[in-house]
Amino acid sequence: MPSNELILSFSHRPLSKRAIDQLTDETKDQFLTIDERLKSEVAQELSHEAPADGNTNITNPVIHVQVTGTPYLYKGKAGRTLDWEETTWTEGEKVLGRIIEKIGLDRFHRIAKKGEVQVKGRLIDVRQSDFDNVHEPEERRKEELAWIAKHVQNELMLVQASQVKRAVLLYPVCSDADSVDYHRDTFKATIKNIFQTEWNGKENGPLNGVEIEVKLLRVENYDTEQMNSPERGSKQTNPSIDPDESFGQFSLSGTFVRRTSIE
Repeated sequence: MPSNELILSFSHRPLSKRAIDQLTDETKDQFLTIDERLKSEVAQELSHEAPADGNTNITNPVIHVQVTGTPYLYKGKAGRTLDWEETTWTEGEKVLGRIIEKIGLDRFHRIAKKGEVQVKGRLIDVRQSDFDNVHEPEERRKEELAWIAKHVQNELMLVQASQVKRAVLLYPVCSDADSVDYHRDTFKATIKNIFQTEWNGKENGPLNGVEIEVKLLRVENYDTEQMNSPERGSKQTNPSIDPDESFGQFSLSGTFVRRTSIE
């Protein structure tokens, strides 16, 4: 039976335009891979269950696309004219909007026919100041990730989502003043363990027992282009997916949730 799946992209930390492009491109690539696999699984099920009257028990598999993003507006630089969306959309909304644009707006709004893959999008806003009272970097990191994991599951429960079988977590990693050094594989395992603990803690939750895959985006090569957070500087980095070498440092932030979704 075709399964429901989740893509969770983290964009709430300060990211350059190029880093955001990498993250949104990777989100699209992950979506296309999952979409093709689910379409193939549906086709196989339909070929095995094709009664004369055309009625089948095939349900619509769902791909949940969730994004963590900062709830702030970009103020811009003095003397620069800003586009409408730059002054009215938060940075998190811009990232989700870019992902929706790359995947295709029709995939989110279209009413799926029987057996077709449904796509649902949701934004979780993240505020860096929410964990300022946690001064130990490792504890702050763990609390942030655990909070996000809880709210991802809560949002799915709120819309009465069916069981999710697989989840892909796309996490950009960069360097800043609050960073802690970690080996890539150790950090991936840490993220996975935190999310498994939180998601498996809800016995009837839609993410209980989900298969988790963590993918890291390496962010490096600072420059002076705009980043997606008004609370940080204007350094920019150039990301690459999961390099062979250790990934360097991890940036910390706090979290705040608001229900913003497209289904």
